Amino acid sequence: MDELDRVLLGLLASTSSSRASVLDFVAHRLRTLPDPAGLDGDPPVSAGRDALVSAGRDALVSAWRGWEGETRSLATGLLRDGSPESRTAAHHALTILELGLGRYDAALGHALAVRRCGPPPLREQIVPDLLEAATRSSHPGAVPTAARGVDVGVLSPLCRALLSYGDVDDLYRQALDELRHVSLARAHLLYGEWLRRRRRRRDARDHLRTAGDMFASMNAVAFARRAAVELGATAETVGERDGLTAQEAEVARLVAEGHSNREVAEQLFLSQNTVQYHLAKVYRKLGVRSRTQLVRVLLTPAGTP
Repeated sequence: MDELDRVLLGLLASTSSSRASVLDFVAHRLRTLPDPAGLDGDPPVSAGRDALVSAGRDALVSAWRGWEGETRSLATGLLRDGSPESRTAAHHALTILELGLGRYDAALGHALAVRRCGPPPLREQIVPDLLEAATRSSHPGAVPTAARGVDVGVLSPLCRALLSYGDVDDLYRQALDELRHVSLARAHLLYGEWLRRRRRRRDARDHLRTAGDMFASMNAVAFARRAAVELGATAETVGERDGLTAQEAEVARLVAEGHSNREVAEQLFLSQNTVQYHLAKVYRKLGVRSRTQLVRVLLTPAGTP
């Protein structure tokens, strides 16, 4: 599952990479997959196992895309199956979903489940997700619980940055040099969030815009929204350059954060028809056709050609 997940993340990046580079990446990963017969001569993967792997892959794709309803539905089916493999796949997908949505307490619970019950490769792969959730969680003692059993001496620079309380610029820069694809986008996001909390807003904007652009190109919509929200917190807004009224700008912001038209209507005390009217004008003025494109526009600073 660890290798299949890596193949999947390469495919998610396909819109921002050349076709040849993506095919090379996938071919390499497929070549490194273990022989289905196994070293001990175990029988080939069964049709039931194929279906399980497919369901786990679909749940993970949905989680990265930020499709909450579909991810939860697929995860429910995997949990209902009851096998250790299906439960692990469900918790893995839900970890990614909740991190993208910024629901760190929920992400922590799912990541801990993967850490306890997943196969060894996935237990190691989940560590950055686990530590990210723990350091953002509201639960007292979440970090010591998450770090239990983790060999701190071999942690990646990104994980060490998450666990550190001092100046970790060098660790984040090292992570940016080492990581690729969606892991690189997440490093930019985490670095930008850390910089903003240190009130280094100008530096934070560069990394948050980069993260948002990368996530949007990968169709990782929830993470792109998370980057947009953080960027908004640096006091960078769309502004009057786009000709939006104050009401239209507020609707655009809430929609980009992932709120439905109904939720926007409730927050702004408007009818859903009025929200749709404003949103249509926003799309026209910004020259976009989808919510994903709207996120990209909101991540672009004033003055950028």
